[in-house]
Amino acid sequence: MGLEAIGKSKDTAVIEIKDPRTGTVVQNADGSNMTITVYGPYSSKYKRAIYDLSDAERPKDAVDAYEERGLQVLLGCIESWNISITEEPLEFSVDAAKMLFTDYRWVRAQIETVFSDSSYFLG
Repeated sequence: MGLEAIGKSKDTAVIEIKDPRTGTVVQNADGSNMTITVYGPYSSKYKRAIYDLSDAERPKDAVDAYEERGLQVLLGCIESWNISITEEPLEFSVDAAKMLFTDYRWVRAQIETVFSDSSYFLG
């Protein structure tokens, strides 16, 4: 089997959000699966998000700096989403994403895990 059978890398992956208690995919009120499409580590968008951090001011607290840097990379890598907090869809914006990944840390953890798993970004 050659590499062609595995596939070339692709820029994005669609991540289905799962309930951390049960592992089942969370659904919106309309029955669609909650998803977040992210740019992966092979994409120019991801690389740009990392590069942009090099010019940012560093907060004094190392833990806060680490958390903030991770959040900035994550925000720079979102292509789109299909998410709802209540019955209504949550429109994507930077502020909405910050709220989602701060208030629902388990969603952030699921997305961050994807970046280190190249299988999500194979075509």
